[in-house]
Amino acid sequence: MDGFLGSVGLKRPPSASSHSNIPTLSIDYDGTRGMGNWTQVDIGYWINLFQEISTATVGGKPINFGEVVVYQNGQKVAEGFDKVMEYSIKYETGQADRSSAGRFSSKLIALEWAKIWVEIDKKGKLREWCTALYYGAKKEFSSKNGPFLKIY
Repeated sequence: MDGFLGSVGLKRPPSASSHSNIPTLSIDYDGTRGMGNWTQVDIGYWINLFQEISTATVGGKPINFGEVVVYQNGQKVAEGFDKVMEYSIKYETGQADRSSAGRFSSKLIALEWAKIWVEIDKKGKLREWCTALYYGAKKEFSSKNGPFLKIY
């Protein structure tokens, strides 16, 4: 993937743990869990990215985000990306397990990947990208590629 992305002037998104707009998880001395400090700049970055790609297309079709809502006990508690983000930050801060932050940040990194797909399509290289993903998943390029690559 890196070779292809580099050939079209792009690079893969940073991991969630090193992304400049995802605050790191902190564990206090007493063992309690706390989230990093989300700033308005961080939140604005993700809201702007979502807005940008929500009107973009890939392969001539819009990106389908489905229903952007949070349900709790069958009730809608947040609707729209900004409200879902606000709710998610509050939720992950209050959770006792580290995995809620990981699930949330992985969704944000998926937005970065959606942006990459949009950019690849704008460059007219979507077919080549899909070919690289396909053959990479089959380990055709090297032993470093393989079963952890998902194609949906």
